[in-house]
Order: sequence, then structure tokens, then C-alpha cells
Amino acid sequence: MSGTERSLIIRARDKAREQLIAFRTKGADFGLIHADATRGNVFVDNGRVSLIDFDDGGFGFRAYDLAVLMTQNEDLPDSAILLAAAIAGYRSQRDFTSEAEAILPTLILARRMASMGWIVARSQPGDPRRRLYSERALKAADKLLS
Repeated sequence: MSGTERSLIIRARDKAREQLIAFRTKGADFGLIHADATRGNVFVDNGRVSLIDFDDGGFGFRAYDLAVLMTQNEDLPDSAILLAAAIAGYRSQRDFTSEAEAILPTLILARRMASMGWIVARSQPGDPRRRLYSERALKAADKLLS
């Protein structure tokens, strides 16, 4: 990343930290989460949903699982429809506050930053995925700050 890009990521990280601390202070739904609920880790059979691959699981904001899901949908033309459907489905099973919905862009940034760190630790310099993951994080950072 260039110096300007690093500065953007750091500013977004700092703003996200502030927002997440405030969200937690307001009593956000926090507990055991999957933390990697991507399409490849979700199976649906006769209307029954099952998750696999719990190696990222831990304690966090439950809305993070929806943010992870949405990172796969952001660039799709119907992403807003998919987000509305995901939130409606979530709300059919448990409470999902307007505050949780509002924090989703911040949690998407958190996922983008985690993925960026993940690829750097697992790839060689020059691997094009490093730039791809960085660009995704930069886009989320810019969105959060604008």
C-alpha cells in the first residue's frame, strides 16, 4: 500500500474502533459467533441450514456474521435486496436492532481488514491477492469515512 492508502486504513480503523466501542456500550448483541459464514460454509438441505468450518469461531458481535455474508454480495447488482433478505431472515429467528443494522458497514470493514491481514500472512510478496484484498479494504474504509 502507498502511504496515502495506509493512512486511509488507519483513519478508518480508528473510526471503526470508536463506533464498535460505542455499539458494545449500548448493549449490542455480543456472544458466540461463527465469524466465517460464507457461502462455502453454509449448507441448506430441505430448509435446514447447517454451518461448517468453525475455526474462526469465537466471541464477537453477532451482526458480524451478517457482515461476513454481505462481503460476498457487495458487488452484485442486487446486493441491497440480498441484504434486506438476510436481515429479514435473521429477524425471523432473533432480534436484530436498527443499531445492529447501522453498524454493518463498520463490521464489513472489520472483515475486509481481517481478510487483508489473513492473505498477507499466507502469501508471498507479489501475490496479486494481496492487492485485491487491500483494494477491498480500501473501498470499505473509504465508504466508512465518507
